[in-house]
Amino acid sequence: MVLDDALLPKIKNRVLRMDQEEGVIENEFIRGRRYQFPIATIVIEPGGNGTDYPSSADLEIAVNEISQNMKKKYLSSWLLKIISEIARSTDYVVTMDDSNKLLIVAPGSSADNAQSLIRRINSKITTEMGISPHIGLATFPEDGPTLEAVLQKAVSRMPETFMGATGSKTGEILVKQER
Repeated sequence: MVLDDALLPKIKNRVLRMDQEEGVIENEFIRGRRYQFPIATIVIEPGGNGTDYPSSADLEIAVNEISQNMKKKYLSSWLLKIISEIARSTDYVVTMDDSNKLLIVAPGSSADNAQSLIRRINSKITTEMGISPHIGLATFPEDGPTLEAVLQKAVSRMPETFMGATGSKTGEILVKQER
């Protein structure tokens, strides 16, 4: 997509479809179980209902050319760009189809470590995008034995949760981000 090409030129070729690579994250949970290490799982969305997002010249051009759904796609891409700048190279970022939510899976990160990542992400999103993201955190194995269970717990900890996307196996995955 043209919008993705403009926003994500450095990381675009690292994005894979989750339905083609769905075992990648499940394998991290298997490794975590086997080697007894935590896996922080963070769900993030821009917040708001799509009509109250901030205005900028680029955003207004995009909104004038495309529908409200594309505005959400634009903001999700912007959010993905911000997260890719902050997340560690060993973290996974997953986009979920039919939503503007992102999932960060951080192997080896405890809830305390993830809080630091959340603070940095929240600060940058608030500063650059002018919105307060909705964020939920859960960790393996404390909050569940599987990706689905941990995702469901993270979603339940978000304001205005998106229960419809819980357990979704569709989307795209950004594997091992570059800084």
